[in-house]
Amino acid sequence: MTRFSYDAAVRWSDMDAYGHVNNARFLTLYEEARVAMFFVGARAQGLTSFEDGIVISRQEIDYLRPVDYGED
Repeated sequence: MTRFSYDAAVRWSDMDAYGHVNNARFLTLYEEARVAMFFVGARAQGLTSFEDGIVISRQEIDYLRPVDYGED
């Protein structure tokens, strides 16, 4: 599959007390992108079934800088 890009909408509830996206909420945003990749991006590449299943065995995030509300 080719590179897939997804623009996640950051919600007010994703913010911490400092106005940055809470670190734990990044996984929720990644989940939204993953679902879009499976059901939009994969179909665009000709994949129509996930009958063999999908397993996410590991996720790791290196936080480089805070993301503020309203940023893309």
